[in-house]
Amino acid sequence: MVIQADIGGAADVGDAFYEPAFVARQPVFDKKLRIWGYELLFRNSRDVNSAEIADSATATASVIIDGIAQAREGLPHDKSLLINFPRALLLDDTPLLLPDTCIIEILEDVKPDPEVLEKLEVIREDRMLAVDDFTGRKGYEPGYDRLLEISDIIKIDVLGMEEKRVREVAGSLAPLRKSLLAEKVETREMFHQTSRLGFSLFQGYFFSRPEIVKGRKLSSNQISRLRLMQELEQQEFDPNALAAVIESDVSLSYRLLLYINSPGIGLLAKVRSIRHAVSLLGEKRIRQWLRILIMVDLNSTDRGIEVLRMSSMRGYMLQLLAESYPSPMDPHSMFLTGLFSGLDAILNQPMDRIMHDLPLDDLIKKTLMGEAGEPARYLQLAMALEKGDWQGLYHLSTDLGLQTDILAGLHMKTMRWGDALLSASLSTDEQP
Repeated sequence: MVIQADIGGAADVGDAFYEPAFVARQPVFDKKLRIWGYELLFRNSRDVNSAEIADSATATASVIIDGIAQAREGLPHDKSLLINFPRALLLDDTPLLLPDTCIIEILEDVKPDPEVLEKLEVIREDRMLAVDDFTGRKGYEPGYDRLLEISDIIKIDVLGMEEKRVREVAGSLAPLRKSLLAEKVETREMFHQTSRLGFSLFQGYFFSRPEIVKGRKLSSNQISRLRLMQELEQQEFDPNALAAVIESDVSLSYRLLLYINSPGIGLLAKVRSIRHAVSLLGEKRIRQWLRILIMVDLNSTDRGIEVLRMSSMRGYMLQLLAESYPSPMDPHSMFLTGLFSGLDAILNQPMDRIMHDLPLDDLIKKTLMGEAGEPARYLQLAMALEKGDWQGLYHLSTDLGLQTDILAGLHMKTMRWGDALLSASLSTDEQP
């Protein structure tokens, strides 16, 4: 089955057709929690039920052919992309076809035999190399020391590893003077610990959890912005009144024009005025854009923006699911549930405290505060997609009666929508 990509009912971009696939894009941060780059994880929708990729060469080739352009949309082009490479594709010169910002990640099951090392010596002249899943136990393997020497980044899975062991592994690598990347960093404590031990890059879900400060309350500005967002849902849509508000703010006007002119929107008409732009977008899309813009302004750090990117895509994915299948809530409520699912991390406040200040529907509140139910399973499915948790995605989609090929098409549509929306919304410092 082939899914045609379109964006929110707008004209198709290039009338493109795609083989259904999932591409997860996981951020990598530096010590200052600035985004350094992303790792791409791939799964064909037809083998999403497999815990391991049976044909890793085919999987990586699909990322290269279909996934890179899809994953890069809306991202600064100077950000690095880590892409997993099995032995077969390392040996056939595929890495040399990629942009120079792509980093070749050598999978842990690739044996550093003479043929592989010879090819990597050639590849490293053109781009960076990363070694995946170093544990310190492979040093006795022939060629492994040389593999570490020619690599630029060494990734270490720190999940469940005691601090003493992390220190030992990091210490053994210190003489090589390589960049150490801690992966599966799940807590703020582990982030600080690995940072102290010499790691310079970090990957994991610590960034999407709130850093609670005892006694802190939401500021009046934060509360007023969240309530303004809620007002957008209550008031009757008046395009002229809304256009007047946007016109009074130069930054808002500029960001709206960037958004409407982005490739993912697909509008062909020339914009004559802000009022014309509002009328072209229509009620649903202009409301979505304003909601996300308000959340951008709540936390404009790299970490906050990445959480917003993910939560907005969750929301849109849930909306598309509600429009395509019977769902526990209407599409608008599903969108709002996904969008607000990252509020605790964006505001660094407990979700129950945030919910206390917002006049939301009870079912949305219960879902966001972690109560089990069908809406929670839909939210879990959207989060499994962004994490590249393919086994979890398979179980949830089967349980909910969702077809993976259809999900893959909606997933692609969601990525294009979210990147088009956020790339315009974030352009606050580029006004002419």
